[in-house]
Formats: sequence, C-alpha cells, structure tokens
Amino acid sequence: MDSVSASQKARANRSGSSASRRAPTDFQDVIRFNPLRQQDLSGSIDFGVVRPTFTFKVLKCKSDVRLLRALCLTNDFEEVPDTVSGVNLIWQSGPLRSHDCASLAPHQRINRFPRSNELTRKDLMVSNLRKLQRVTSKLQLSSFLPLTFMIPEEFAHFKAEWRKKPGPWIVKPRASAQGKGIHIVQRPSELASGVSCVVCRYVQKPLLLDGYKCDVRLYVVVTCFDPLRVYLMNDGMVRLSTSKYDDSKSGLTNPYAHLTNYSVNKKSANFVSSSHEEADDVGFKRSLTAVLESLAAEGHDTADLMSKIEGVILKAICSVEPTVAMSTRSLFVDGGACCAEMYGFDILIDQDLEPWLLEVNSSPSIATDSPLDFKLKSRALAGFLNLMRIPSVSPERPRRSKTDAAAGGTRDMLRDTVEEAQIAEHHGFVRLAPDIKNPERYLPFLQDVSCRNASLHQMLRAVESEPAEDRSQAFPSSCYEDEVSEKLCARGESGLQSDSQQEPVQEITRVDSVLSSIVRRQTQRARQTPSVKAAGTCHSMRSPTLADIESVLDDLKARQSRRLDGVS
Repeated sequence: MDSVSASQKARANRSGSSASRRAPTDFQDVIRFNPLRQQDLSGSIDFGVVRPTFTFKVLKCKSDVRLLRALCLTNDFEEVPDTVSGVNLIWQSGPLRSHDCASLAPHQRINRFPRSNELTRKDLMVSNLRKLQRVTSKLQLSSFLPLTFMIPEEFAHFKAEWRKKPGPWIVKPRASAQGKGIHIVQRPSELASGVSCVVCRYVQKPLLLDGYKCDVRLYVVVTCFDPLRVYLMNDGMVRLSTSKYDDSKSGLTNPYAHLTNYSVNKKSANFVSSSHEEADDVGFKRSLTAVLESLAAEGHDTADLMSKIEGVILKAICSVEPTVAMSTRSLFVDGGACCAEMYGFDILIDQDLEPWLLEVNSSPSIATDSPLDFKLKSRALAGFLNLMRIPSVSPERPRRSKTDAAAGGTRDMLRDTVEEAQIAEHHGFVRLAPDIKNPERYLPFLQDVSCRNASLHQMLRAVESEPAEDRSQAFPSSCYEDEVSEKLCARGESGLQSDSQQEPVQEITRVDSVLSSIVRRQTQRARQTPSVKAAGTCHSMRSPTLADIESVLDDLKARQSRRLDGVS
C-alpha cells in the first residue's frame, strides 16, 4: 500500500467532528466523510493500537489517487491488496465489467456503473444524444451541443457542411482525456487519412475572462439510474487558457489560446495558479463561485445561466439512462445499489451566456496541484463518498445494512431519495433529479419512464404537499445538523455503536404509517376534485394515479412485514 501523508495529531485534535463517526439516528449505519484540510496531509498515518474498521482497494487506476487514499485513511479505512474480497469500497478508473459485479455483497460500494462509457466516450455520447433527439421533438441538440461528425463514417457530411459554412473545426480522439490529440483544422483536407475521431464545429465567440478563453469543470454524482437520482456540486473549477484569445487564422494554431485543458496549459510559461485556496478569482484556475459573482456584478443573470447548465447535464444523463439502467438491472440483483459514479462535465460558455457541452469525463482528476484544487476536489470527493452511503459494516463480520434490510433486499427508493437530499445539502450538492418543482427539465427526456421513476416523482409530490410537521415525522434530518455532529462518538472507538446493531423496526413502521396516512389524505382530496394531469408529464407515459402510489406503498409494507417476521 502506498504511503499517504496525514497527521495523527491533527485527527486527534478534530475528535469532535471526525468524518467517519456514525450519526445517532437515520444515518447511524452509514459512514460519514468530511473534506480534508491541507494540514491533514502533514506527517504520516499512524493508527497506533487502533485498527482501522473499514477497508478499500484501488483497481486499474493510473491517475493520481493520493487524495482518495488520504481521505479514506484518515477516516478509519485501511487499504488492502486488490486480491482481497469483501472490502467496503472499491475504486477503479476502468469500465465496470460483469465479472467485477458478480461477487459484490450488499455492504460493498463501487464507483462505477456498467456501460457508463456510453456517456463518457465522445462518439457514444453524441450517438446517444442523437438517438434521444429522434425519440422526442423537445430536444434540440443544436442549442447546447456543437455540430459533430464521426470520422471516417461521416466524412462526406462533414465536407458538405464545411462547404456551406467554412470555418474552424476542432478534432478530438473518440476516447481520450487530458487534451491528448486535440487540435483545430480549418478545412477537411487537413484531417489525417484513415484517422478515427470526432470533429466539432468550433465555438468562435466564447466567454472571455480578462481576454482569456475558459471552460467549466462541474462535478455531477449519479447514485441511481432507475429511479434517476442526480446531484450537482454547487461549485466547480473554471479553467483558463494561458494565451490571449485570438481567432485569426494564424492564432488558431496556438493551443495555449484555444485549449483550456489544464494538462495542456500547465506546460505554458505563462501559467500561474492561486497561492491560497481563498484566492479563487486569480490565476488560470478559478472557482465557479468567484466567476459567477463577477458576472453578476456586471449585471448578468447567473441564475438563468446555471439553470441552463443544469438542463444540459440532465439531457446528457437522460440520453444514456435506459442503457445504463438495463445493464445495471441485469448485473445486480438489488438493482445496482452498490453502484454510484461521479462525472466531470466540461461546459463551454459563449459570450451570450449560453452553455455548450464539450465532453463528460468518467474519471475527473482528483490530483491536487494547488490549494484551490485541494479545496474543491476534497469537497467533491467527500460529497461523492457520502452520497454513496457506504454501510458501516466491518468486512470481517459483514451483515446486511439497515437500508438494504429495510426494503427486503432492495433499497427503499423514497427513503434513499430523502436521505440523499439531506446528505447532498450538507455537503454542498444540489439535487437535479428527481425535481418536483421543475419536472419538465428531465421527465420528457426519459426514453423509458419506468414505474419507479414515475412513482417516485408522484410520492415526492405527495410528501412535499403535506405540512412540514408531517414530513419531519417521516424523515427526521437531525443527524446532519451541526449541533448533532458535535455529539458524535470520539474517533478510535472500535466496532459499531451498540445502537446501530439494533434493527430499525420502529422507525420503518413509523415511516410507513406516516406515508400511508399521506396517501389516504391525498386519495380523499382526489375524490373531491377533478383529475388533473401532472405538470411536466412525459408525452410517452401515463401519469401514475394515487391508487398506483398506494399500491407501491402496500408492496413496500408487505416486504417490510416479511422482513419483520424474519427478525422476530
């Protein structure tokens, strides 16, 4: 196991807020992580007489994962060889294969979905978005995706388009990262013979910051594809080119003026990074928050910009939802509860503040070359690990987690959604889906709206329409309040807390009772008022009725009853 810098003393000094401690109520069976501070990486890790409670392993990973190792090792995890099975967390950078899923237990988590390369390969992403556009007329690719052609298959179409509107095009390998192989051509004849790539129309009027071209790296977490649950970190990394923007024919040959990839621009003699994490509005890497504040000060509508960006993210994810969901269901008995994935969305903003999707990365870099890198990526990674909801089960004595047991082998989707929303809010993430306030942003683009997606949407609407006191009875959120986190057990306590060993019988019964009463009241209201079609309902689906919701809850109650009979 690679050595990782961390300070045992620093961890001891933080004994009041250690990330790995189990909360006393709803999340008592879920491991908690907090972002690291740079001083946490000073010194070396020494567990002394206390043995780490949990284990993790890193597979097929060529990128820098020192931040991941530091975060895990400072939170009661021990790294084990990749031959060890039964670990709590599996981290890999390659695609998830069927044999990787075969032996996963309910208490394990892996940072990949099967066939997620349908979203992260440039050619497959474009193909899936085109397919989505054929399915629904509401999707207009030309509004957020630069015109793209596959080479060599669509070379004739590319040539014809160039003749209609000559100009620069950007060439990208179909499956690569870090700016490798990207260059600009001004005519089709400049393409190398026999090359396999994608060519995209170059966006010639990008937003400039101090005269430099920029793009935005956003961190998006998907915890489930059926039903769809998507979260966006409320900050991101704005990356600038290191030469002034010049769109003349001679200027197009300068990669430092037209490529914003950090792996390219860090080689420039002009590259400057911020020297402090709070100085996030200077240098060639800036925080999205600082840039949005600057744009707002100039009178721009940044709320509208972010809403458009969120819409682009949801459309891209919806384009692969049926493929990934079907693959997940076929490989996992529990529907993929072991899987979650963090994507790096690269968005270009033009001078009219319109977002353009450049690509989606399956392994967004977690290398920390500057204080701002460390601040943002530590937050993103800690938030992702918390949203994975890794059960606090010792690999030496694995048992079914509370969340798996409560749903009889499949996680209760409503409970998961509410709990994840609390976790997301605490760690600076925004839930994009499900979204009962703006369902039109994603429901019309779900190609195969499953019963789970529709039922979850309707149940959330039913719950949100109830008084706050009724919602708080079903879903208490005290475990992620600051005053409660200060009362968590001290770090170094071996094993699980005694209260976490107890089966959550009373809590399950209470949640089911409250939800059932909500449904009864909704049913009574529905009988007194005419039926109204749900806003934002997808054109290809029938809106679930309250009877459908009651049926789903009855099914959950039956499964819970069978589980309770087994406990007794």
